[in-house]
Amino acid sequence: MPFAQIQLPITQLALNGVNGVSSAGVNNILASCSGTLVDLELANMDHDSFKNDVMSMIGKCWSLETLDLAGALNLDDLAFQVAQKANEFNKQ
Repeated sequence: MPFAQIQLPITQLALNGVNGVSSAGVNNILASCSGTLVDLELANMDHDSFKNDVMSMIGKCWSLETLDLAGALNLDDLAFQVAQKANEFNKQ
């Protein structure tokens, strides 16, 4: 069963420096814990397959209190606009 179809009680997730994981892969994991995730660490994700689209799912993590994106070099201003739009869309 894909991650997106189940909800896991994950409150902390650290994928710091895991350069084999793309933003699409991270989105799949986040879909399964968006309601419970409190602490997300994605530092040093500086590879080409980690892109702005990860923020669309981060914007849906309602309980998120801490977010570490230090060294995520492929994220830019658009990434935070994507997160804000995802958050605003899901509040309606």
